[in-house]
Amino acid sequence: IMFLAVIGFGIKAGVLGLHVWLPLAHPVAPTPASAVLSGSMIKAGLLGWLRLFPLGEVALSEWGDALMVLGLAAAFYGVVVGLTQRDPKTLLAYSSVSQMGILTMAVGLGLTAPDSYPAILTAITVYALHHGVSKGALFLGVGVVGPCNTAQRRWAWIALWLPALAIAGAPLTSGMVAKELLKAQTVNAPDPWGWVLQTLLPLSALATTVLLGRFLILLAQPGAEASSRSSPAGLVWPWALLVASALLLPWW
Repeated sequence: IMFLAVIGFGIKAGVLGLHVWLPLAHPVAPTPASAVLSGSMIKAGLLGWLRLFPLGEVALSEWGDALMVLGLAAAFYGVVVGLTQRDPKTLLAYSSVSQMGILTMAVGLGLTAPDSYPAILTAITVYALHHGVSKGALFLGVGVVGPCNTAQRRWAWIALWLPALAIAGAPLTSGMVAKELLKAQTVNAPDPWGWVLQTLLPLSALATTVLLGRFLILLAQPGAEASSRSSPAGLVWPWALLVASALLLPWW
């Protein structure tokens, strides 16, 4: 049952080795579809794990170790491959693989430390909320920036720094809250995972910062889609709401 659940929900969650559909789907999907896909739909895999695994009931150390290894590997793999991409949406897809790797690791931690699962679940929930809102804002931002003229493009690009910094875990952002909550739970990890997680999680945040910097550089370059017209209002207002939510909602 555990094996089938890891595989079945892992495809939706973009687990390393089962993630190959994500970077193929995003570049060809409409921008709003990409925002929903990466912001919330891949969380369906995470939700499946949280509902089906015996989290908080029994320790399954072998499965927990496996998920933590897969999660940490995905966290760095998504950054390394994402840095080689030239399409902003493909880069964001690999960023989602990386961030879902962190959540996969957190589920593995919950399987190895059932007594601490209530606090781990809180960290997972806040992290998933933060990522969904911020990544949705980044994907919609690609569609907003594209058709803008030069002046509008500059302001839209500057606004995208907020969700980008949130994903990177910058101070006073939702990402800082999510990452600090998750990092606080690493003390509950069995040996040797405690020091491994406390070492690799900050490194993954640094790697994510580099990846999001690459994203902003790509988006700053005028593409073939840029024109003298404005972005459609139906895209701008949801994007503005997500940008504001990336700052406010997880704090609340």
